[in-house]
Amino acid sequence: MKKIFAVLFLVLTMIIATIKPVHAVDSVIHGPDVVFKEVSAIVTIYDILLLYESDGRVLSISNDGYTGNGAVVGSYNVTIAASDGLTEILRTIQVKVLLSIGDVTLVDNLGNIYVRPDQTLDFTKIRNVLRNVNLISISVGTGYQILIDEYTGHETEEGNYNYGFRLISSSGAIQNVSIKIYVTEDFTSFEPGDIIPPDPNPLLAFGSMVWNAILFIITIGIVGILLYVGYKVSKKIKKGVPR
Repeated sequence: MKKIFAVLFLVLTMIIATIKPVHAVDSVIHGPDVVFKEVSAIVTIYDILLLYESDGRVLSISNDGYTGNGAVVGSYNVTIAASDGLTEILRTIQVKVLLSIGDVTLVDNLGNIYVRPDQTLDFTKIRNVLRNVNLISISVGTGYQILIDEYTGHETEEGNYNYGFRLISSSGAIQNVSIKIYVTEDFTSFEPGDIIPPDPNPLLAFGSMVWNAILFIITIGIVGILLYVGYKVSKKIKKGVPR
């Protein structure tokens, strides 16, 4: 009997040892609701996907309204899919392309800034970036206090850094700003020489040519009028001079 229990115990031990732990699978996709990108910045849809995660799931793009519009000011929907092999969850986010943000890769709606190691920031640049995406609500330039700065001194090192400051306006309004700065080499990198300038728009080129022609005609007309007036004035002066 003891031998039977010993064998059963051994079998159960072997079964338990071979059972792999079941990892929890997320039911949501974590990340910002809105991502801001400058019109001239080179950012792919896969760079944007780096801002999202879902434990136990593999992320992919289900619907992409951004690619092909990254150099056009506007707001574009992107649907992210996350699958664990059995189930799939979706989340739609917005990518807003703005005319000017600053020398960063991306900014999210919470004010978190994402940069490559070669994009270094200081307080003025950070403040301007947040102002350009309308995340600073009071007037800028009166005064500020740095509350926390884990970023300075680590600008070229990969990592996540807390950064906070307080803005104080002349009206007495105060705004506390608390963000994270993410430095990563995972974003698309490139050499400046690799950027090929776009072909000129023929309509814009034609319009520029017409405008230059109009300016030339106006200039010639003004010069002609001035010469004519000068000629008439000189004739009157000559007539009034006694011989």
